[in-house]
Formats: sequence, structure tokens, C-alpha cells
Amino acid sequence: MSLQRRMNVERWIDEAGAAFDAQVYDVASRAIAKALELDPGHLPARLLQARIELARNRPHLALHTLDMQQLHAHGETTPDAQWLYAVALARSRRFKDAVERLEILQENQPSDARIARLLAQLYRRMGQTGDAVRQLRLVRMLCPEDAASARLLARLVEHDQPSDAADLLGETPANQPASDDAREARQWERAKLCRQSGRLCDAEESIRNLLDQQPREQALWLEAAQIADEQGASALALHRASHAKTQGGEASSAALAVQAKVLMHNGRFGMAGRCWWQLTRHQPQDAAAWAGLLVCALQVHRPKLVDHARKHLRIHASKQQRRQLVATLWSVACAGRVMAQLRGEPDVQPVPQASVLDCLLASAQRTFAEHCEHWPRRADTHYHLAVCSKAMGEKAMAVDAVADALRVNPTYTSAQRLATDLGLTVAAA
Repeated sequence: MSLQRRMNVERWIDEAGAAFDAQVYDVASRAIAKALELDPGHLPARLLQARIELARNRPHLALHTLDMQQLHAHGETTPDAQWLYAVALARSRRFKDAVERLEILQENQPSDARIARLLAQLYRRMGQTGDAVRQLRLVRMLCPEDAASARLLARLVEHDQPSDAADLLGETPANQPASDDAREARQWERAKLCRQSGRLCDAEESIRNLLDQQPREQALWLEAAQIADEQGASALALHRASHAKTQGGEASSAALAVQAKVLMHNGRFGMAGRCWWQLTRHQPQDAAAWAGLLVCALQVHRPKLVDHARKHLRIHASKQQRRQLVATLWSVACAGRVMAQLRGEPDVQPVPQASVLDCLLASAQRTFAEHCEHWPRRADTHYHLAVCSKAMGEKAMAVDAVADALRVNPTYTSAQRLATDLGLTVAAA
């Protein structure tokens, strides 16, 4: 090729590159076509043409361009060409073919974060979450400042590893400042994950900051009430739930349910029953409200109310749902009965031996024991296991469980009282 011809090729490539950078893709496409007329085997021109076709959302033409490049190069290729080919395959929805090429490319270029990012997205599209997580962890190692990948990784692992997810959401690279709305949303999400993983002190710190910034956000007060209840701060939990309820709106019913559970947890079954009763008036088809009313009625020995609640619960829930709802709320009631005993109040409704509720209590004990294995940093789970064990007369297990609760959260008031009732000192626990 003559020097004049090579000069013309470079001029057309420069014009195409400038138009491509300016996102004037039709001009870029015409210019690069002129360059390839003069030199069909020019590799940089072919790669630029593939990029232009991808930018114009024409991946099939990008694949054709790259095939022509390989034809003129007698089968030889470059990492950039392989990358563009994989991108074009992915854009053509040929995910499996794209993954195969990217895996080979990653073996040769393990430090290229682009490959790991694209593989993570393709694995997600193919339902291979574990492989997507592996690739995102690689991105985190290669590019610690990549906040978007960190947040995506957090959402993929939040169910199995909520503590890791909370840490990922708490990272904010200095070179990527977030808006106030985005920062508050992530802080709330992190508070929920901290609560889910048993890091209640971290959850409380995050939720307090959010309440200072968004005092009229009703859902925040509900989350804050549940965090306080799980920490054993019943008075604070009731204050927060009451505050959420007085704000009105769609979440008022949810606030009433949270308030009822906090009261049950504190052994105030009469007041809790009234909350459940109000909730059944607002939402007569809410099976959880009827289950709560049933459990509270059993605790205060109101047989007519028990029959009324049981009848409606049968209407609005299946047998399996009834068992789950009553078992869950019964475990809360057991904790409340211990609190009432610690205050010197009589046990108004002892559970008959070999009753259905005895079976539910044993089921709750097994469930809490399993949860303690999966989430050993949740002080409330150890505490509820201790409550169930004490109610079933298994003092040794109750002592071990309440000691574990206090090791996780030494300021857990309810656990301190239960430890004293079981004959332990708080320091020993």
C-alpha cells in the first residue's frame, strides 16, 4: 500500500474516532467505512467499526465486522477483539457463548475488572448467583472503589450473609459521593441488614441517625421500635411504636401490630390484646391479628374471646398458617410471661401439660435453637431460646442460652432479669 493511501486511511480513522467520541455515530460509521474500503484488513479500523455498531445497538453487525477482521488476519485475534466479540454476543442474547469466550479471556487476563463485571451480569441472567457473587468479589479485589459492584454484591448475599451485606453497603468511596437521598436509603437498608444479622448496636446507631434526619418517616419509627424491642428496651420500643401509630397513614395498622408484639414481649397481655382487637376492626381479614388476639386471650383466660378469635383464624388462614402464626406469637408470649413473673405478677394462665400449646412451645424451642446456630450474634434469639427452655422446665439449657444472649449484648435488660431469675449474676452471665 502506498504512503498516500495509508495517510488517507489514517485520516478517515481519525475522523471516525472524533465522531464516535462525540456520539455522532452515523458520521463515524461513514468515515470508518471509507477507511476500510482503502484497507479492509486494518485491525484498529475494524475494532472501531465494531464499537460503532455496538453503540448503534446493532450487535449482529458488530459480530460480522469482527468475523471479517479474523478472516483478514487469518484467524489471529487480540484481547480487545475477543472482548468486543463477547460483548456483541451478550448484546445478541447469546449468553452461553459469551460466557465461554469471557472465561477463556479471563484466564489470560485475570486482572481485567471489565471481564469480571460482565461475567457477573451474565451469570445473574443465567440464574447462576453463586458464580455472579464470585465474579463480583473479584471486582471488589481489583477495584475497591467500585461502589456499584459493592452494592450489587450486597444485594446478592443479603439473605445468606446479611452481616457482609451490611458492611458492603456501609462503604462509601471518597471519589463517589452520594446524594442525601441515596445515602439515607442505603443507611436504612444497612440498618435492616444489621438487625437481620444480630448486630443490634450497629442497627440502633444507624436508625437513630436516620430518625434525626427523617423524623416524619413512619416506616423508620416502626423499624426503630422493633430494633429497640429486640435489644430489650421495651419502654423505648413502645414509645417508637406509639409515635409511628399517631402519625396515621397506611402504616398505622403495621404500627399497631408492632405495638401489640412489644406489649406481649413485656408481659402486658391485656393491653396487647386490645391492640390486636383494634387491628381486627381495621383489617378483619388479617390472620396475624386474629392469632395475636387468640394468644393474648389464652394468656388472660378469656374463653369466649378465645373461641371468637379461633373461629376467625380458621376462616382467614390455612391449618399450616395457623400453626406457624400461633407458634411464633406464643414464643413472644412465653417471653412476656417471664417478664410478668419477674415483676411479681401471677402467672394468669399456666399451660396445661400435653396441650397443643405445649407442642407449639417445643416447636418454638427447636426453631430458636436452629436460629442460634445460623445467627449466633443475635442476642434476642438466644434470649427467646432461654425463655422457651425455662417455660418447659429445662433450666440448664435456659441458663446456657441466657448467658449467650448476655455475651452478645451485655446491656440486654430482659436477659439480665431472666439471668437473675435463673440464679445467675449478670457478671457471670
